[in-house]
Amino acid sequence: MRAIARPTRPLPSEKESRHLKKVAFIVYGDTRGGTTTDGVMLHPIHSRLMDRMLEVIRERANTAQAIRFVLQTGDAVLRGGDARMWNVSYTPVIDRLTRDAGEVAIVSVERQTSMVRIEVW
Repeated sequence: MRAIARPTRPLPSEKESRHLKKVAFIVYGDTRGGTTTDGVMLHPIHSRLMDRMLEVIRERANTAQAIRFVLQTGDAVLRGGDARMWNVSYTPVIDRLTRDAGEVAIVSVERQTSMVRIEVW
């Protein structure tokens, strides 16, 4: 399975951001494409959602309501054990966030059977 790309501009350190009193963020999930698209193509709805999230992130970038992180709650692909589904349908969409969103972190929570994986970029 290919790793999600590291952010081009990581979040500021805790010391640099301790003055923040409020934090704006985006939460979404259930981006799996179903039996016909996962592992075959980029998920079209997740791609459109990413377009909109990046638009909102850019609009708010230099405001008090700047988006600081995105929480993706899981159900990213139909079968989490199938690397092809991650590599083809999910990871390229998330790479857009880490590459194009500026100082925004992605937090992904995925539950597979009894294991819970939490990743932060």
